[in-house]
Amino acid sequence: MQKIPAIGHSWKNQSGVNAGLMRGAHGKPDYFLIIAMDDAGKNSSVEWGGYKTETAGANCEFDGLENTIALLQSGIIHPAAKWAAGVIIEDHKDFYLPSRREQSLMYANCPELFEEAWYWSSTQGSARCAWLQFFEDGHQGLGNKDYNDAARAVRRYYP
Repeated sequence: MQKIPAIGHSWKNQSGVNAGLMRGAHGKPDYFLIIAMDDAGKNSSVEWGGYKTETAGANCEFDGLENTIALLQSGIIHPAAKWAAGVIIEDHKDFYLPSRREQSLMYANCPELFEEAWYWSSTQGSARCAWLQFFEDGHQGLGNKDYNDAARAVRRYYP
């Protein structure tokens, strides 16, 4: 098994930093959340998309991968999810937009890795809004899906 670095430290051959252990949702296994640190995994301004449209399967507070897949398969344009899923770093092609609770873990363990800005999660709040994480003070709130905010791609490592 690969040596797991301390929280907040770079993870060799995993294309990012260890944000900590995340509990798997819906009976899925627990996993380590890896925050992309390469510029390819950072987006300073992107629209969430799908304003005035509720996307089925994109409401999970814990599973960003599940949400991202639902957004991509919805037939509606979701620029933030499309961007995150298209990130490729060191041959890793499994990046996604984190969920609301994955962002909570990221803020709790690695806030210094982020600009003091609002970051999109993959968790939908309603037909008009999606959840955001503010990395200055840890606040979460809903933002209009047609606004442009920052985003950070993440991936998983299963122990």
